[in-house]
Amino acid sequence: MKKLLTISALCGTLLLAGCLGANTGDPRQGGLFGYSPKNYEQRIQDREARYEEVKEENAQLQEESASLEKRKNQKQASVAAQKRDLNQVNADIKSLKDNIRREQAAPTAATGKNKAKKTAKVSAATGESEAQKAAKIRRMQEELKRLEAEADALSRM
Repeated sequence: MKKLLTISALCGTLLLAGCLGANTGDPRQGGLFGYSPKNYEQRIQDREARYEEVKEENAQLQEESASLEKRKNQKQASVAAQKRDLNQVNADIKSLKDNIRREQAAPTAATGKNKAKKTAKVSAATGESEAQKAAKIRRMQEELKRLEAEADALSRM
């Protein structure tokens, strides 16, 4: 009987120790009597503080996102304007090339006497001499090179 009483006391002590548990401050880890209102309130305060930190961080990220979105829209508008400019420059280049081809084709189309007559007619009609035409062609070619360089620079942006 004494043996049974000793075993019962030992089991009771172990059971009581298990129920008390360690007071860790975490209500989920405490034993039956490990609940502490102060620890529980501290845990709630810690979680609320962390929640406020996360809310502030989220607000900052939202502001940054809006700022980046605005910058993206500005860049897209800038790219669209540059594309319009590039298309206009390309149209100018095409027009200049067509003008140069016409100017160069006009003197070579006529041969012999017809060439001289045609040159005289064109010169009389436009009031330009061969030297003036050549200068005009050079200016157009220089303008073409300048516009091509500008178009190339715009396309690299």
